[in-house]
Parts: sequence; C-alpha cells; structure tokens
Amino acid sequence: MRILVECLDNIGDMVMSTVLPRALRKRFPKVSITYLVKEYTRDVVSSNPFVDEVMIFNPSWLSDHLKKQFTFRQIVKLIKDLRVRKFDLALVVNADWKKALLTYLAGIPERIGHKRKKAGFFLNRTVIYQNNQTRHMMEDNLDLLKVLGIKEEGDIPEVFSNAQSDKFVYEFMKEKGISPEKRIAGIHPFSLNPSRSWEITKFAALCDKLVLEKGMAVFLLIRKGDSRANEMLKLIHNNQTYVTNDSNLAQMIAFIKRCSVFVGNDSGPMHIAAALKVPVVAIFGPSNPVRFGPLGESNIVIKSNLPCVPCSSSPDCETLECIKSIGVEEVSHAVDKLLN
Repeated sequence: MRILVECLDNIGDMVMSTVLPRALRKRFPKVSITYLVKEYTRDVVSSNPFVDEVMIFNPSWLSDHLKKQFTFRQIVKLIKDLRVRKFDLALVVNADWKKALLTYLAGIPERIGHKRKKAGFFLNRTVIYQNNQTRHMMEDNLDLLKVLGIKEEGDIPEVFSNAQSDKFVYEFMKEKGISPEKRIAGIHPFSLNPSRSWEITKFAALCDKLVLEKGMAVFLLIRKGDSRANEMLKLIHNNQTYVTNDSNLAQMIAFIKRCSVFVGNDSGPMHIAAALKVPVVAIFGPSNPVRFGPLGESNIVIKSNLPCVPCSSSPDCETLECIKSIGVEEVSHAVDKLLN
C-alpha cells in the first residue's frame, strides 16, 4: 500500500501532522508513506524514520512571491509525479478545495480529509471539521486516522534531527567554547504574527538573566540573514548569548534538540521543541493555548488572565495588553521550575 500525506502548511501544522506516520506504519507495517510539503517545511519530516519519501510543492496561492514564479506547468508536473506513484490513499491535512483537488487529479482512489467548505467535492471519505476551541489542533489529525479504524490515544508529535545538522551544532559549540555539560536555553523571539510576539526588550533582558544569574548559555534561534538579530544583540549585555544563524530548518531542529529548555512565542519552533521533548516555556498572547499550545508533560504556558483572552481579533487590538503584561520575572521563574 502507498499512502500520501499532504500537508502544504506552515511549521506548526507540519509538526502536528507527524502523529500520522507512526500510527499508519503501526497499522500497516508494509506501507510506503510519502509526504507532500512545502520546501520551507520539509525538514520537519525529512529525517522521520516512518516516512519513505518527501515530495516538494510550493503552492502559489500561499505566497505573493511564488505567484510571480508560478506556471501552470508546475501543477501539471506535480500531477504526473503523483500519478506515476500510484497512491492507494491520501490523507489531506487541513483540507481546502485546492489541496483536495490535487489528490483528485492525481487519481488517488481514497481521499480522506475534513469536510471544510468546498473540499468535500474532491474527497470521498470525509471527517466533520469541529474547530473546537476546547480540543487541541492535533486532534484534528487523529480524526483522519479514525476513518481507517485507527484510534491513537496519548500520542504526541515527534521530530527528528539528522546527523549532518547534529555535527554542525557540535562544531558550533566547539568553536564558541561551549562545554557539552553547559546548560543551554534556546530563545526564539519572533513569530509570523506580530500580535503573538513578546517584546524583544524583554527577551533580551531574559537572555541576560539566564546567563548572568543562572550561569546558562543562550542560543538565540534566528535564521541566517534575519536583520532583527543585530537589533536583539544591541539589547543584550552578556557574552554567552550566541546567534545560531542556522541556514535551514534542519539546523534549527538540531540546535533546539541540544537545549535544556526552550522559551518562545506561539510559533512553529515552539512545537518543534515540544516534539523533541525539550522542556518548553510558551508565551501566549491573544491565541488559545488549549488549542495551539505545546504538547507533552514538561511544558509551561504563560498567558494573561484578562477576560478578553483568547480572542480572534488580535490584528485589530490597539493595546495587546495580554502579551505586554507578561513580565521577565514570570518567564524566568518558569524556566527555573522546568530546570529544577
């Protein structure tokens, strides 16, 4: 049996989808599993031992930049590549009509996904999309498995690093003189959604506190070429905060894996850390941690108790008091609790 898992989404959604391969392989030991993903997210599953192949497709409808480079030939080529593999089954994660249409045009006989808007026209086995704010988003993916008679409970997402990236981090630490026994805090200070971002002045103060008061080193997890790194470094007053300058997601995964604790906003790297079983301090503003929080036992969510939280209108909020009210001491205390 050949199964396609289609997840053309961002990092956090990709991480949540990793509950699928292990369960599928457990139910169908001889199955071949292929992931269809965006190039940006491929490293979330490229080292997963339950995934046999990763195919890349960058949907033009998700990026203005890609629209300029997109041609109809790319769709035709993808359909041909999918058809030649003769998949028996497709699981469409976060299905919309365009994602579902790809599996239909690929001639995949069984196409499973949530019945959302027009997606149901191109799927022949559907699941009701609950959009329930009292259940975690990962449960949506487990619902897809139930169609196949697979009932997984207590499972959490998992991410794997590769040997090349692990070596890159080893050489980085050796060059910086960071002892293998040193406790390291991974700090990811940014988010695609500005309303979910704790102030960088507070992240900088936290870096100083972890180094100067707790004797830790800090990995500032910032992608190579991100100009915000210099802005952060100007606010930091210690010499043991290191910008990782990871050039790809695989290297970021390896850096996070090496950390003793991870601190970050509601973002994809937060979910990567939790999937690597690195203790997480997750800083939440307007979004709902019940639905989007880190999974696992060694995690702490810090959020405001304002009556308007969570909300769905954060871009229109003038104050963002929910995330601005969170203090450095509160986050530092949570780090202490996880380390001790």
